[in-house]
Amino acid sequence: MLYVVICSMITLISSTNNSDSHTKIISRIYFDELKKHTNDVLFFSLEELDGLTINNFMYDNKIDGLLDLQERYITPAQKFLFVIPEYNGSYPGILKLFIDALDVKLSMYGKKAGIVGVATGRAGNLRGIDHLTAVLHHMQVTVLPKYFPLSNVQHELDENNNLKNTQTIKVLQQHAAMLINF
Repeated sequence: MLYVVICSMITLISSTNNSDSHTKIISRIYFDELKKHTNDVLFFSLEELDGLTINNFMYDNKIDGLLDLQERYITPAQKFLFVIPEYNGSYPGILKLFIDALDVKLSMYGKKAGIVGVATGRAGNLRGIDHLTAVLHHMQVTVLPKYFPLSNVQHELDENNNLKNTQTIKVLQQHAAMLINF
């Protein structure tokens, strides 16, 4: 695998607040792959939101905890990797709420992103990937053209929550290399 490390800060966003999810497992595996090639990577799980987004003040950018998360994970990043589970044929509402609560002009405009779709079904959340891509394009975020839709995720993991399919591991490594060099 060729890695030309021209990387800038990447924030991997595990895009659900469900603590017991395949998304979090895949996010950790992908994060570990990124860490092999750069130290400029942060792991952010939407579990950290812990109720910060669903209130009357979320749109005013006045919630200290939310501002702290934005300053720690979003603003310093030049790239994002969204690992998104399929929720009702799209991506989770908690991710949309989080994006809506951000000062996107300050923290996201002009940056880059990659997307990994996670699903227990056959399509690897392709529809959710398309939906998130449209939202990111609206925010002037350039999206890596190569997606990584991971289908039947429950069959991809062994009893220790490691990827067991060598082809899937290879695709993840290739996708990580593309993101780093993007």
